[in-house]
Amino acid sequence: MSLISIEKVLVGATAEPISATSIKCAQVYIQAKRGNAGVLDVGSSAVTAGKGMELIKPVVTVAQIPLPIRATGGNALDLNHIYIIGTPNDGVNVLYEIY
Repeated sequence: MSLISIEKVLVGATAEPISATSIKCAQVYIQAKRGNAGVLDVGSSAVTAGKGMELIKPVVTVAQIPLPIRATGGNALDLNHIYIIGTPNDGVNVLYEIY
């Protein structure tokens, strides 16, 4: 098992993929960064604010439990098919296992 950690910081107020390139993985954990200003939503390319899986801003002394996503049925996840939307300059930490 090979785990890789990356950071995704939002540039604008529209949905952005976690990765600009295809990265196949078996599982991924997504966690909102402590310094975020607001709520992030995670979903497909059609995700909009308030219409995805919400990642709230963590409390300063307690880390947020990460959102786990696992591949099933022998399929791989692709980080450029998982999108984040929220406040510009907010971000997520991503830990994934290479497929």
